[in-house]
Parts: sequence; structure tokens; C-alpha cells
Amino acid sequence: MSKIWIKLWVDKWLEGSIRLQPPLVRAIFIDILCLASKGDGKVAVAGVGLTDEQIAEVVGVDVDTVKEAINILIESGRLVRLKSGILKVKNWSKYQVQGKEQKKDNGVWYDKKAGKLVVSTEVKKQLMERFNLTEGELEFLIQDAELYLLSINGGSYKDYRRFLVNNIKLRRWRLKKMRSSRKVEREQKFNEGKKL
Repeated sequence: MSKIWIKLWVDKWLEGSIRLQPPLVRAIFIDILCLASKGDGKVAVAGVGLTDEQIAEVVGVDVDTVKEAINILIESGRLVRLKSGILKVKNWSKYQVQGKEQKKDNGVWYDKKAGKLVVSTEVKKQLMERFNLTEGELEFLIQDAELYLLSINGGSYKDYRRFLVNNIKLRRWRLKKMRSSRKVEREQKFNEGKKL
């Protein structure tokens, strides 16, 4: 599984309005941010919201303290409780990575020092399933993409995952075209043999 991370603006954390909250509320808020990162801003697992009791167990604090902290965070506009009961972080996009930071976050990035295209296990599974590839075939295609990147000194792609997918599509298209041209050649040779 790829590593998930969130942004935390240091100045806002140290000097912003969150500092008005007690240390325990701030600590619980950070844990809630981490939990929400797995649910796209919602404190949920597989679309099912965590109860206050479950959050308390994960955070390691008694339920009453968690409930009090959640109420404070809702009142201060940091959290919202949806009609379904699921807790959602307000302005979730503020805590998300964007632009250059997303290169590593999407599960594929290029390590220029090592000259390697780093692909997370999760992305490898997705690619093998999507393109019906074996692990060996996928590794070959990744190495092929690495060779191309080395030839252009690493390039500067905004999205290496998209680059890899396009490279796989191109290689598969070339292979298909090559196979069909070989088939045509064999048929022509066979037909020429019949004429003799």
C-alpha cells in the first residue's frame, strides 16, 4: 500500500486559532486528520463512519474526552458531522498535497539518483489487473520505461503514473501491430507456397 500523508502548515499550527484549544483537543484533531486521510476527508472505513467509541480506541483516550474534543472541533469549524453520522474534516483540501508533492502520492515516481521508476505494490496490482499482465511482464515494462527515462535524463513529467500507463499502452500496441504484421507475412509466404 502506498504511504498516505497530509500537509500541515507550521505557522498556522503554531500561531493559528487551533492554539486556543487545549493540548488534548489538538492531539485528537491530528489523529482525526490521519484517520480522515484514509477516507478522503471522512472518518470512515469502507464508507462506514467510525463511532466515537472506535475513534477513542484508535486515539487511546476515553470516549467522553473524544466526544468533548469532537464537539469543540465542530464548534470551531474544523469538523462537521454529516447526516449519516460520519465525521468530515471541513476544508479537507487544505490538508491535501498538490502539484509537485503529488508525484510520490500517486504511487509512481522517478528516483533520479537511482535511475529507477518507483511503483508502489498497490499500483502494480492495479496495472497487472487492468492490462492483464503477469508480474514479470509488468517488471519488464517498468524497466523499459526506466530505460526511456534514462535516455532523456529522467525527464520532468508531472505525473509518472500516467507516463507509465501510456508507456504500457504504447508497448502493447506495438506488440499487437508487430504480431499482426508477422501473421500477414506468414499468410503471404503460405499463399506463395501454394502458387508454386
